[in-house]
Amino acid sequence: MAGRMAGRMAGRLAGRRRCCRSSAARSPPTASWPSTRSTGCCRGSGPGGPRPAWTERATLPGGDLPGADFAAFLAELQAARPWLPAALARRLARAYGTRVETLLGSARGLADLGEDLGGGLHEAEADYLMKREWALSAEDILWRRSKLGLHLLSQGGPQGGPQGGPQGGTARLDDWIARRN
Repeated sequence: MAGRMAGRMAGRLAGRRRCCRSSAARSPPTASWPSTRSTGCCRGSGPGGPRPAWTERATLPGGDLPGADFAAFLAELQAARPWLPAALARRLARAYGTRVETLLGSARGLADLGEDLGGGLHEAEADYLMKREWALSAEDILWRRSKLGLHLLSQGGPQGGPQGGPQGGTARLDDWIARRN
């Protein structure tokens, strides 16, 4: 009897495990690849069946732009902080969205953001990333949190990517982090 009961449970569990993840291992991606939005799979299941994905309508941190209008948001940022260079304002607005105000704080000029640590990364941004995004090293800041390492590479900065060690711009950032701690 115990064997029969275990067999039934295994059959029920196996039936619940069918979803796009199980087919992903067998099938290569194609133009007709099933999405979780259309099939409703991989959303988890409860006693009443599949639950809706809570992230479907969730806003990413900083993505709560008024009217979902990036151009208007950027124009407002530039009007409020005319001292911010246009390229830097655009990069910060794209990267942090409405959280850019937290990053910029009470800065009234570019000098208030601190030293440029390379690639347009100022002390205020590095400090924000360490406090709010739990970045611990230059590698975290340049490659995992901001992707500024890619820009430093294109400008002839650190060589070898995230494993390349403290070269070029990363050495300056590593020194800054060491002084800060």
